[in-house]
Amino acid sequence: MKENLSTVSALFGGGLVSMCCGVPLLLAVTGVGGVWLSEFIGGYHWYFTAAGIGLLAAGWWLFRREQRRACDAGSCMRNETLTKSLLGIATAVVLFFTAFSAYSELRPIPVAAGESVQTQGRMIQIGVQGMTCASCELHLESAVEKLPGVYAVTASTKGARVIVDYDPANCSAEQIKDAINTTGYRALEVM
Repeated sequence: MKENLSTVSALFGGGLVSMCCGVPLLLAVTGVGGVWLSEFIGGYHWYFTAAGIGLLAAGWWLFRREQRRACDAGSCMRNETLTKSLLGIATAVVLFFTAFSAYSELRPIPVAAGESVQTQGRMIQIGVQGMTCASCELHLESAVEKLPGVYAVTASTKGARVIVDYDPANCSAEQIKDAINTTGYRALEVM
């Protein structure tokens, strides 16, 4: 029973850490949720991450404790390989989502207001509502990059905006805003 507790703790911890991106995405795909849910959960993202890491640590601690007790009693722990495998997978999930989130937080905000940069075409900045993590940034960037005439796209969760370098002869600001809106995020005004 105790080894099952460590497995449940690890799986629940991995689920908590991935909650910011995974749950809203799953609910949006099924038509149940949307950007509002992602924004709500995203506001508590680091709390979910801390709780997930704590549960994962508790899972490993329980596993090692029961493994030691079983060895001291001269027997093997039931489901030891399965429990260790699930703990390892949960650890990988937690590390991946924590690193992904840290990357999003530490990534510099591209092009501060008033900075001049070299572009291939025209550069615009559009405010975006609903981005909460690096996954959101990548999703938005890939959608806008598909437009003809777009040279480069950089989305910023911290800056709540997307910066697009594009050719006005092949693409318009309205087309870019439409592409943003089709991802489930809300394009605001052009800055």
